[in-house]
Amino acid sequence: MLLGFQILPPEIHQIILQALCNEHEPSVRAFAGASRFCYALALPYLYQTLNIPASESKKLSDRVESITQLFQQNSGFQYVNRLVVGEEPASRGAASGGSEVEEGTDRTDRFENNLHGSLDRFNSRKSLYRWAGTQHPPESDSPPTDAWQHLASLIQRLPRLLDLIFLCHHQFPSCLLEALHRHHPRCKLHIHNFFLRSLKSPVLDPYEFQLATSPCLFSVKGKYEDSFWPGYPEPRRLPSREPLPDGAYLNEAIMHMASGLAPNLKEVTLFRPPGSGTPPKSPLPPWRGFSQKKENNLEKGSKSGALRYLRLDNTYLIKKDDIKYWATCTDFSALEVFKLKATLETDLLHYLSTEVDLARLKTLALTPNEIENNDYQQFNIFIQQLRPLSSLELKGWMLSSVLDGIMNGHGTSLVELKLAESQGNESVGSIKKHDLSAIAQSCPLLRYLDLTLDRTGGDSEEAALYKILGSLPRLKCVSLTFHVSKTWDYIDGPGDMDDLVNTDFDDEFDQQVQWAVRRAAGGSEACNGAIRERLVNCALDSALGRAIFGAISAGKPEGSVSLEKLRIKTTDVVEFGGVGCPMELIPILEHLSQPMRITRCVRNDSRNELIVEQEPSDELPSEFPEWLEVIWRRIWPEKMSNEWWNDWHSLPLAEVDA
Repeated sequence: MLLGFQILPPEIHQIILQALCNEHEPSVRAFAGASRFCYALALPYLYQTLNIPASESKKLSDRVESITQLFQQNSGFQYVNRLVVGEEPASRGAASGGSEVEEGTDRTDRFENNLHGSLDRFNSRKSLYRWAGTQHPPESDSPPTDAWQHLASLIQRLPRLLDLIFLCHHQFPSCLLEALHRHHPRCKLHIHNFFLRSLKSPVLDPYEFQLATSPCLFSVKGKYEDSFWPGYPEPRRLPSREPLPDGAYLNEAIMHMASGLAPNLKEVTLFRPPGSGTPPKSPLPPWRGFSQKKENNLEKGSKSGALRYLRLDNTYLIKKDDIKYWATCTDFSALEVFKLKATLETDLLHYLSTEVDLARLKTLALTPNEIENNDYQQFNIFIQQLRPLSSLELKGWMLSSVLDGIMNGHGTSLVELKLAESQGNESVGSIKKHDLSAIAQSCPLLRYLDLTLDRTGGDSEEAALYKILGSLPRLKCVSLTFHVSKTWDYIDGPGDMDDLVNTDFDDEFDQQVQWAVRRAAGGSEACNGAIRERLVNCALDSALGRAIFGAISAGKPEGSVSLEKLRIKTTDVVEFGGVGCPMELIPILEHLSQPMRITRCVRNDSRNELIVEQEPSDELPSEFPEWLEVIWRRIWPEKMSNEWWNDWHSLPLAEVDA
């Protein structure tokens, strides 16, 4: 078979290996180990992405030295086109250079890169929120200059470098920027934690201005602060010597950069972190702008920027005036990805519908913290006047009020749909059968679906939802969040305490509330049946994961695309409709409901094999509550292990008629 591969034209070799690299990078490494001939063919694809950890100066120096020595032996310098500096890859061999550092979105989930940002595939908050609020990491935390100089020397020797992704939490080093400007002026620079220390000073640091105006700068993520944190003096009483909070004015600075100061900046993500001061109460003094003459205080309305990606993540509120100001800095008609992750001001959607041109928009995310009734009318007007979208993410919206408009305007074009649950609002949380059927009938191109379903113990109603999911012909990846909380009704119980029960329970034992639970819950308690149902719904093991994967796959029409990946997690596992959950029960429920990922084997001769990965639990209590034993044995009467954490299994999934 290998001989037959060898006689193929070189062009065919390239097509096959590039496809293999795109779909399953570990297979490229396996192919390279088959023979010297295969290694020579695979070499350019082994080093397309190079990972350099930078958490410690010794790791940085050692990695650069080992890579340099290896590349001197096999001429690997010429093959690198993407350099990732920062976090450790999840798994790689000493000479792999694999891109397993990509944590945010798996390779099989990234259907089209233009639907997302260059930094979306990386863990968006792991290093961004390492420091509290917008606090800048100390300069001493960064590796010393000589360690970065070694990396700069390596960068100079990479003739085909196209992208440099900087995931470190400290500032981008000046020697690396100089290496890019001198040797790779067209390389795209992506900075995961962008900040400028001297923004609060009368004069901006010359290097920081050079970084902010770099023609290499392509995408940035940053944390900003637009108000004083609680505890700061009132602005009018603030002495001039009082320090401003870190992150002050970064929002305004990046707006100016997007308006043309950074000529090739195309992607911006701005976070306003939790715990910040409330803007109307304690705003910062007005920003004076960049001090350098080159900036010349770009006037509003210049609109020389053309961002393709803009994400605003604000824990407080996004106002119409915020977007209006952005519209003076960048041409919204060039925007392809627009994500607003905060509460929206009442008239913001109306403004977007009537005054903003989003002619090229492909991806939209609206995940407000609060939704007013009037927002639904404005949302439907807004969504229906947009060009057909390829990707849509909504969180917290009442689907029954918006789904028709989405399906009518965008159903036939959607490739990706995320309908996230809304914490604390059961009526919004999970999708219903008729809504899921509407999606299946309206979205023939859908390849990635992320939604919340009611977990009902694997009964026929739950199983029917999986069959509907399978009816989507092109669906490849599914992410399910199980809503396990239910609504409970109070009835008068014995004594002076109310027992909380589910009126569907007929069994006398299920209706009872144990005294141990009453004491632990402080007066509002769940009955035996409520706890039993919660245990059943939270019990997620590999057998259930495989069964759900199989149920979705079984619903696939003939000739459709195979399901490749399924992710499962739960929400509200310790919520009992406002009822107190005994503290002893919390770690048990969390152990039963650990997130899971089921992946179809990529080998052509093992396509029916499923790989199940489940996150390990944190430290578990060794003692099992005595009061829980009787409920536990109602579900699992036969003891399977002496350790409670192994003494359970998921209940079988009901079968649905074809």
